[in-house]
Amino acid sequence: MRVLTAALAVTALLSVGCTSSSTSSAKAFHEPRTPHRTQVTLGELKIRGLRLIASRPGSTDPAGYLVMTIVNGGTRPDHFLRALVSGNGYVAPAGVTTAEPRRAVQIGSRQPSGISPALPITGLPLPLKAGAVANVSLFFADAGHTSVEVPVDHFSLAVPTPS
Repeated sequence: MRVLTAALAVTALLSVGCTSSSTSSAKAFHEPRTPHRTQVTLGELKIRGLRLIASRPGSTDPAGYLVMTIVNGGTRPDHFLRALVSGNGYVAPAGVTTAEPRRAVQIGSRQPSGISPALPITGLPLPLKAGAVANVSLFFADAGHTSVEVPVDHFSLAVPTPS
């Protein structure tokens, strides 16, 4: 009886250990949403670090900024066309934003030496408020579109904006 009880205890401990390690690797693989960043997959595209940034306090235009990294895991280029924020807000890149195969394109950065400016959001009746959540619909030429809830982050003086 003691041997059976000991064997059951060891089996239970091993099961807990296996569950913990598989859970942590599953989290890393699925790229979970965090309070300040959202990840989404659309076909061969992975959109990482998707976030909205509130405008400077006291500013009304633009209503906020869109920041994201597009990773194209496919074999054909795809083009980011536009985004809609909460139905009325509109985001359009100034030129063609192409995600080349097996490459990443960063749009906006929170670093002072940002790679590219964050995309301004226009058309909302009120500026985005930090701490809120907004629905963002992303549109691509080949991958199509997707919608996701995205948290609004606080404005930071480090967010590069178009000049």
